[in-house]
Amino acid sequence: MKLFFCSWFVLLAFISCIREVELDYPPVPAKIVLNASVSPDQPVSAFISKTWFLLDSVPDIYLPDATVHVYVNNNYKGIMQCIDDPTDTLTAKGQYQLAGCYVRAGDQLSLKVQAPGYETATSGVTIPPYTPIMSVDTVRFQSTSLTSPFYNIESLRFMVRMKKEQSERHYYRMLVERVVEYEKGEEKISVSRYGLNGYFLINGYLPYSSFLMVNYEDPVFQMTDMSSVSQYQSYGIYTDDLLKKQVPYNVRLSVAPVENSYKSDTLSTRVTYKVHLQTISESYYQYFRMVGGFGIWIGNINWGDIASSSETYTNVYNGFGVLTGYQQDTYSFTMPDGNTPPEWDPWNKYGSW
Repeated sequence: MKLFFCSWFVLLAFISCIREVELDYPPVPAKIVLNASVSPDQPVSAFISKTWFLLDSVPDIYLPDATVHVYVNNNYKGIMQCIDDPTDTLTAKGQYQLAGCYVRAGDQLSLKVQAPGYETATSGVTIPPYTPIMSVDTVRFQSTSLTSPFYNIESLRFMVRMKKEQSERHYYRMLVERVVEYEKGEEKISVSRYGLNGYFLINGYLPYSSFLMVNYEDPVFQMTDMSSVSQYQSYGIYTDDLLKKQVPYNVRLSVAPVENSYKSDTLSTRVTYKVHLQTISESYYQYFRMVGGFGIWIGNINWGDIASSSETYTNVYNGFGVLTGYQQDTYSFTMPDGNTPPEWDPWNKYGSW
């Protein structure tokens, strides 16, 4: 009983020390924010906005009257046009594009953004080469390891064979997408979902069947932090420095849960898994490495929330944001028909994660 009263006394002592502190953050001049990820498959595009003050209750990020100049290999290509759709209420304003302007591997792309009352923001990136997927082997398994993020769930492992580039240092990102095409009578609906890192799962609270988890289990995905014991998985990014000397190299990753296609008289589904191999610019790699550093995992415990803060990565001079380049190859395969109907029917009145 004495220990009980002492505990309450300590608790009340801490409560009594709480006080309100008024923070006074002086406003700083707003800067241009430039975000763009450029691929040879699409015209050069960008998203332009501005910084906002920390204490703003309704942040205003829209930057009207921006002028975006485009240079490729130091040759001036023109000014981007704003392509915002007034009827689109989901996409943020500030979408710009230079129609007919495409880049190729090795091109030096530079963007210069000007707006009245703001410093001119500039950035550049070199478009990386194309790396093909040579083959993909798959195997189904069910882990019995208590430390596995896929414990007791049927999973699908991919062995992605890629050819390592030999000349310079290159950066990569690997993603898995699941596309489910639903068909009922004459109606068709397609649902695409990209995988989430499996370690972000809160076991027991989210239904496994409603989304797609990815376990980047190959050692090439492990990025060592400042501490030799802290390792984190950074959104499927890696470098060819970490690949073994043999060419080609098999990169290993797994997804869960596993869904089969399904066919019946009333509802049919066609399930396709797509493995995307992206060759990315260094700026792309450094940005996602920084983002991945916010989730530092030791076992199943995330230490990122208590780690020291780190500066946001940007390669925009006199502004913020990131300009990146990438090339992508995709390997697709369709799952065979199974006997279990899908757990989500898009024509029923309940949703899915």
